[in-house]
Amino acid sequence: MPEKISQSTVKFHLIKGNFFRVIHADGVIGGLTPYGGIFLSLYSERGAIPQMIEQDVNPDGTLGEEKRREGKEGLVREVEVGVMLNGPTAKGIADWLLKQVAILEAIQPESQPEQELTPSGTSSSMEEMP
Repeated sequence: MPEKISQSTVKFHLIKGNFFRVIHADGVIGGLTPYGGIFLSLYSERGAIPQMIEQDVNPDGTLGEEKRREGKEGLVREVEVGVMLNGPTAKGIADWLLKQVAILEAIQPESQPEQELTPSGTSSSMEEMP
C-alpha cells in the first residue's frame, strides 16, 4: 500500500481570466444582499463628456471658437465592476487593504496632502464611500 505523503507547502498558479483588466477606482457603493452576502461596485469619477460640440471653422480651415456644447452637467460616476463576497472573504480583503495602507503611510512623506473627499449621497440599501 502506498505511503501517505504530507505536504508542508502548496503552490497557487495565478491565471488571468478572459475579462481581466486594470481599473481606476475613486469609490465604492454597495451593501448587504438579501441572502447574507456583500455586494460592492467600484466606480471612477470624472466630469461629464459632452455629447456634441459645435465650433466655427476659420477661413484657413482650422477650428475656431466653440459656439455650443450639449451634454450632461455635473460629475459622472462610471461603475466599473461589481463584486460579490461572503463575510470571511470581505474581512480578509479589508485586512489586506489596511495592511497596504499602513505600508503606504509608512513610506510616504508626511507633507503630502490627503485627497479631498467628494460629497456623496446614500440610500437605505446601498452604502457609498468615496
